[in-house]
Amino acid sequence: MNTTRKSALFAATALSVAYAMPVMAQDAQADDERSGSGNDIIVTAQRIEQRLQDVPISITVFDAEKLADNNILSARDIANYTPGVYAQTRFGNDVTTYTIRGFAQEQRTTATVGTYFAEVVAPRGNGVSQGGDGASPGAMFDLSNVQVLKGPQGTLFGRNTTGGAVLLVPVKPKDTVEGYVEATLGDLQRKRIQAVLNVPISENLKVRVGIDRHFRDGYIKNVGISPRHNRDFGSIGILALRGSVVWNVTPDIENYTIVSYSESRGSGVTPLIKETFTNANGTNRNFTGLARAQIALEQVTGNFWTGTGSNPNGESRFDELRIINRTSIDLSDNLTLTNLFGYSELKGNNAVDAFGLNSPLVAGAKTQYDYFSFVPIEPNPDFGLTANQTAIVEELRLSGTGDKLSWQAGLYYEKSSPKDFTGTMSPSAQRCIDITTFRCTSTAGGASNSTYQANKVWNEGLAAYVQGTYQLSEKFAITAGIRWTEDKTRAEFINGRIFFSPATDFVGNTMGCGFVGFTDPATGQPVPAEGSQTFPSTRENRTTRCMRRVSTKTSAPTWNINLEFKPNSDILTYAKWSRGYRQGSVVPPAPPLLETYGKETVDLFEVGAKTSWSGAVRGSFNIAAYYNDFRGQQIQAGINNAALTIQTTAIINAAKSETYGIEADVRIEPADWFKLEAAYSYNKTKLIAANFPDLSALGLIVRPLALGGPIPLSVPHAFNATATIKFPVPESVGDISLSGTIVYMSSFRAVADALPAERFGTGILPKRTFGNVNLNWKNAGGMPFDMAFYVTNVTNEKMYTHINDQSNNGFISYSVDEPRQFGVRLKYRFGSLAD
Repeated sequence: MNTTRKSALFAATALSVAYAMPVMAQDAQADDERSGSGNDIIVTAQRIEQRLQDVPISITVFDAEKLADNNILSARDIANYTPGVYAQTRFGNDVTTYTIRGFAQEQRTTATVGTYFAEVVAPRGNGVSQGGDGASPGAMFDLSNVQVLKGPQGTLFGRNTTGGAVLLVPVKPKDTVEGYVEATLGDLQRKRIQAVLNVPISENLKVRVGIDRHFRDGYIKNVGISPRHNRDFGSIGILALRGSVVWNVTPDIENYTIVSYSESRGSGVTPLIKETFTNANGTNRNFTGLARAQIALEQVTGNFWTGTGSNPNGESRFDELRIINRTSIDLSDNLTLTNLFGYSELKGNNAVDAFGLNSPLVAGAKTQYDYFSFVPIEPNPDFGLTANQTAIVEELRLSGTGDKLSWQAGLYYEKSSPKDFTGTMSPSAQRCIDITTFRCTSTAGGASNSTYQANKVWNEGLAAYVQGTYQLSEKFAITAGIRWTEDKTRAEFINGRIFFSPATDFVGNTMGCGFVGFTDPATGQPVPAEGSQTFPSTRENRTTRCMRRVSTKTSAPTWNINLEFKPNSDILTYAKWSRGYRQGSVVPPAPPLLETYGKETVDLFEVGAKTSWSGAVRGSFNIAAYYNDFRGQQIQAGINNAALTIQTTAIINAAKSETYGIEADVRIEPADWFKLEAAYSYNKTKLIAANFPDLSALGLIVRPLALGGPIPLSVPHAFNATATIKFPVPESVGDISLSGTIVYMSSFRAVADALPAERFGTGILPKRTFGNVNLNWKNAGGMPFDMAFYVTNVTNEKMYTHINDQSNNGFISYSVDEPRQFGVRLKYRFGSLAD
């Protein structure tokens, strides 16, 4: 049975069960007694508290109940339930970043979607590999809600972004004693325990503390060398600690402080080879035979999720410390001064295989030296980490309200600084006895070399903004805001190669600088061609001889103009024009002359409507249509030398592109015992004109995108629907409900490359459809005890999340999504939560 038929059967079964149970219909209750309406959810999408249906923004909200009922365990799960949003997890779930409406964060660019925890933006990664910029692994517990805002939000929200914002709102300390203990057990040895305690110390001092401990084995069976932390790939090992305090200094002054620490110790992920090609071009490396041997692993094991590890030091390890303070002072009944401060430290080591070609070279392979790895990403041996940043965020905001005018104005500052050099070393097509001592050899047994990269990246941003909403009449309102942002980025970096010689037992004892020979326009001095000038590979030489320094500065105004029409409390229509801006930055590992790139701007034109209704059938329907006009969109392009022996990437500013689409969501409650929620998004993207540089004088070739084609990581069609049935049991038994969710995502281009006609389509990820089921029993036996049983990916679909086109080298590999999983969740509530 194919995927579509299985998914259709799943959806039809859920709906048929629902409609076959009319006996469950109970007498209609008053509107204020109907639960789950969704209309009364309070959000902060405009930095003030508003009812969800009153916010003129395309927004998806998950309250605490919806997060639990849908078994949302990680940041990537949010995207599954939000059409128009795609979670990038190429390097694992620890480094999830978001794409909204096709606004993609390519590797080594700044985020298109800002992820905020308690109003403070997530710390940046440093550009080596995707890490930072998103929700930390320990952020997804004890949340009041999650809000996904679509489109440019740069007027009010701190960091400049073009795609949108994801707001994680933790539960604030309360003035009652309450708490809960929750345990989850599941297959793959999943074990998770959460505990939260809220205590009012005094009338003016409230404290809330929590812990989240989460373990799970990997879902990719490893038949090679085991990485750290777990035998298999894709494991979870998370510890999160959080403490928050609210101190009402006076009736007019509130001080809210959050201290959180999280650490993740996972085995990382590896791509899996699923296609091979015979390479007829003798100038290119051809690993077709090794790739086919690896494909055979699936046939031998009978398991789609089977890979080979070759690195005992492989891991996905991240530590994050965050301190957030929000102080608000009511200067008068209509005027409030708010100061927001955030400090963070992010350390990470993302040692993974880039393309998944790991194969044993000798019979009975047991050590790392017995294995071949095509392109491993190792931390730089001299510095040991791939991320090591600190960040400070400071925002001062003044807000006021009146009979007709409400407004906000503020200053914003953000600085991200490295604590030390970070970087990678990639001994491509080699095997290493010990990479930390630079002992590697090529598969052919002759001389070989490895890239050596290290960098420090500083980011500093300053902004000023003002926005106000004026009530023109009882039904009409206009919102206007403007912001000026200036960003500076500077970097110190080393791009070199370590050369290994058979004459010295394959010890890397020499080093060279650069990719190709050219004249540095900044100094006028020639940079030696790769390998043409070498020197002893001592630590002092490695960290000084190839050092380069570059910087860039970008700035732009952004604005928001929004006209609202609200004929009554249940209908809101709006039309808006927003300007978004994403800073230019630095790409340390890029080839010469491509280390910096410029800013990206977008004009968003959007119209939308939000409606809700009461009565015998309650519900809501929201729809938005948008058009985005890009200038200088930041796109990752492939770079080759003329001989095709060097292949890398750089960030290029495309001249012009556009996206347009429609988003809609509906919620219907035809009876107390049944609720149906569905959402759909359509997104069309197109590269209209390109401005790719001519690098032939440097011996380099830029592989541009084809004009008229789609922008990578833009999903044309996405849909999800959830049907929930509430069983008619006595109140003394509790509340029992069954929900089934179907998620669909169409095929889309994932690789930014212009391939030959006969190979076009290898950069396309296939469509995917899967379903989840949750059975919830709340207040079991009339006690403050909840139970839930869940199954994700019910039909065990084989799905891909990323593609690595290495057809020049004889293979294509894919990052794969997780298989079917099941488990049970038990929760005990006490204090005021027990009511």
